[in-house]
Amino acid sequence: MKRERVEDLVEAVIKEKFPSARVAKVIVKPDVGEDGDEILRIYVAFEDVSKAMDRNALVGLIRHLKTRLVSANHDEFPLLSFISKADIKKFLPVT
Repeated sequence: MKRERVEDLVEAVIKEKFPSARVAKVIVKPDVGEDGDEILRIYVAFEDVSKAMDRNALVGLIRHLKTRLVSANHDEFPLLSFISKADIKKFLPVT
């Protein structure tokens, strides 16, 4: 099975769980955790933070995201962070 782009999977899960959220950018950085396990540092910026999502619904987001990632052959654990649009450039790779 082909591995889907993590950015696309993250955006799809957020749109399913939070229909009013408009994602500006998803940035994914593969990394290794302190315990040696592979992780994905995922940074999500929204177009409008005030309409982004219900905090109570955030509780299950990692579980839904992890399930989707595993089904797409991504075994790394997702670490999800939300950033402002103004901070996007800080998380992009230097070219």
